[in-house]
Amino acid sequence: MLPLEMEEQKDTKIASVTVIHPEAAALAVVKIFALSNPQLSERYQAFQRQNKEFIIEADRELSV
Repeated sequence: MLPLEMEEQKDTKIASVTVIHPEAAALAVVKIFALSNPQLSERYQAFQRQNKEFIIEADRELSV
C-alpha cells in the first residue's frame, strides 16, 4: 500500500515538469499555453525551426 500522500497524487491529472534553467522553464510555459492558442503555437514552432537551423549551421562549422 502506498503512503497516503502518494495515493492522493496517483489520481491527479496534473503533469509536472522539472527544469533547471529559467529559459527552459519559460519555454515549457510557452509550450503549454500554445496548446490552446494557435497564434502562440505558430510563433513557438517558428522559434523551434529557427533554433534547429542555428544548431545545424553551428554543427557544420564545427565539423569543418
